[in-house]
Amino acid sequence: MTSINIAAYGEYYSKGSHALRKEKVTHLHFFLHDVLSGQNPIAIKAAASNRTQADDKSPAPFGSVFVACWNPVSKRDRELEVVGGKGKFRMANEFAKVKTNFLNVATSDAVLEYNVTLVHS
Repeated sequence: MTSINIAAYGEYYSKGSHALRKEKVTHLHFFLHDVLSGQNPIAIKAAASNRTQADDKSPAPFGSVFVACWNPVSKRDRELEVVGGKGKFRMANEFAKVKTNFLNVATSDAVLEYNVTLVHS
C-alpha cells in the first residue's frame, strides 16, 4: 500500500460574498435493467430529465450524481457512497442502497433496484 501526502499552503480568496445555501434532501428510486445477452441486448431508460428550457443541450439538465464504490452485482444487498454531483445535485453526498433483484450469472443479465438518498445544496 502506498500513501502520498502533499502539503499545500494558501488561503481562501474571494472578491464576492458567499451566502450559505440551505441543504436539500432528495430521494431517488429506480430500477436498472442490464440485459447483455441474446440477439437484441437492451438497455432500459429508467430516468429522464424533465427539460424546462428548450435551449438546454445537456443530456441531464437536472444534474448528475457520482458514486465511487465497488458494486458487486453478485451480492444481493449493498450500500454505495455518493461522493459528488453536478447541476441541481451540486455538492451531493450520502448513499445509495442497491438490491440485485435478478441475476443470471451465465449471461451477466441483471435487474438492480436503487434507493438513493442525497443531501445537496
